[in-house]
Amino acid sequence: MIKVLKYDYDYGTGSVSRRKIRDAITSIHNKQRAFHQFVKIGNLVSVHRIISDAPGTKRRTQVFTGIVTGVGGTGESPAFIVSKATTSGSIERQFVLKDHTLLKIEAKPALRGMNSR
Repeated sequence: MIKVLKYDYDYGTGSVSRRKIRDAITSIHNKQRAFHQFVKIGNLVSVHRIISDAPGTKRRTQVFTGIVTGVGGTGESPAFIVSKATTSGSIERQFVLKDHTLLKIEAKPALRGMNSR
């Protein structure tokens, strides 16, 4: 079963009321709470990011798939480390939840080892 966690940040313009600020803070806290229940060490995740070479140029989506090897960061900026093995070695990347380039995170359940008998 694949779970998908999407991030939609609304950077609205115009006057900002206290209610809008409170709603924005509440939504951020809810996303962080969902993040800690969603991303766990050992999960196989696919992280979708927006990549652009220079401002105003074409943008593309890059997918980084690997196993979560670490979860850290508390408060406003929780982060996680994803590593994957390639033919030339292994690659590790750290992703911060507050990064505006993150589109979504797809996670599969944690990998299980064999039980001894």
